[in-house]
Amino acid sequence: MCFRETGLSAAERQCQYRAQRNADPARRAAYLQKHRETWHENKKLGKVKTVKDLSEREKRRKRAYWGRAQHQSRERCRYRKRCARLQQDSESPRSKTRRLLGRIPVSREVHNRLVFHHALVDNMSKKFDFTKHKKTRQLIAGLVSGRILKKYKFKKRIQETRGISRKLQRHSEISLSNKSKYKSLCYKLSNKVLSFLTRDENSRLTAGKSQTITRGKIKKQKRFLNDTLRNLHRKFLLESPDCSISYALFCRMRPFWVVQPSIADRETCLCKIHKNVSFLVEKLHSLRFIRGTDLEEMAESVSYDSNSKDCMYNECPNCKDRDFPVASEGDLQASVFSHREKNNKGEKEKVSVKITVKKRTETTLQNLLELFPMPTYQLQKTPL
Repeated sequence: MCFRETGLSAAERQCQYRAQRNADPARRAAYLQKHRETWHENKKLGKVKTVKDLSEREKRRKRAYWGRAQHQSRERCRYRKRCARLQQDSESPRSKTRRLLGRIPVSREVHNRLVFHHALVDNMSKKFDFTKHKKTRQLIAGLVSGRILKKYKFKKRIQETRGISRKLQRHSEISLSNKSKYKSLCYKLSNKVLSFLTRDENSRLTAGKSQTITRGKIKKQKRFLNDTLRNLHRKFLLESPDCSISYALFCRMRPFWVVQPSIADRETCLCKIHKNVSFLVEKLHSLRFIRGTDLEEMAESVSYDSNSKDCMYNECPNCKDRDFPVASEGDLQASVFSHREKNNKGEKEKVSVKITVKKRTETTLQNLLELFPMPTYQLQKTPL
C-alpha cells in the first residue's frame, strides 16, 4: 500500500503504520524485542541512566516530570469518562419525549407527563452517578425499590438502564424498613418513659414562676424527681416487663424538664441527719467499701424485716447487732453537716446563734460506721 497516493499527512501515515503493525501479533512481538535490545545496548554504552545513576538534582527533576505526567494521564482519563457520559445522555428530556412519540398525536398533558418522567429519571441518575457517599446512594436506591415497581416488574429495567443493582435495591429497602421500625419503637418507648416520669409519685411539679426550663424554644415548668434515675429505672422495668430498655436509653429518653433537684432548688429546710447519712454512704461507695448508694437497700440488708417497726427502730433481737460488711479499715476523709456558733452584732448586745455548715473531717472507718443513725431509716420506709 502506497501512503503517498492517499494524500495523508506524515502523522496520519505513521498512525496507520503503527495500527497495522500492532494488529499483527508477530510483527508487534518483533518490534518490542528489538526495542528491548536497543534499550539494553544504550544502557551498556551509558546513553540511558537509571535512577540510582542520576544526581540528586536530576532525580528531583525526573520525579517532578513523572508527577506531571501522572497528573495529565489522570486528567485525560477523567475527560474521556466525562465525554462518554455526555455522549450517552446528550439528549434532553424534551428530545427523548419527541423521539419516543414521533408523529403520534397526543394531548398536552401526556406530553408533559413524559417530559416530567424523563427529567426525574435523568436527575436521579446523575445524582446516583456523581455522588460519593454510600448513604446517599442507598437513599436514592431506596426511592426506586418497593412493592409497586416489583409488582409491575420494573426492577430489572432499573438495573439495566440506571445501573442500580438489585442487591443495592434490596439492601436499601431493608435498611429503610428497619429504620422506620426503630423510630416507631423509640417513639412508643419515649411516650411510656414520659408518662412514667411525669407521674406525681415519681416527680413533683414546681410552683415558682421562675422555675422553668427552655429547650429548642419550648418552655416547660420544672419537675423534680422524687428518687434517683437508677431506682426509677428498676421501678419502670417492674411495671412494664414487656419493655426491655437499658438504663442508658432510659436516661436519654428523660424529658428535659424533669430534672434531679439540687440543694439550691430546695424551698424548705434541709435535714442535716438525712444529708449526713447520704454523704457517708457516698464516701463508702467511692472507696468501694459498699456496693450501692441506695439507703433503702442498705436498710433492708441490715434489717430482718423492712416492714417491721422493731427492725427499723433497731429493737429487733434478730437484727439488732447486724453490721455492714466492709472490705478493710483505715483513715479517710468525709463531709458532714455540723452546728457552729456564730456571734452576730446587734444594736445593744452580741447574740450567739447556731448555723449549719458543711466541713470535711478525718476519721476512721469504724467511727464512720458508728455514725449511722439506725432509727433514721424509718423515714426511708415507714412501717404500717
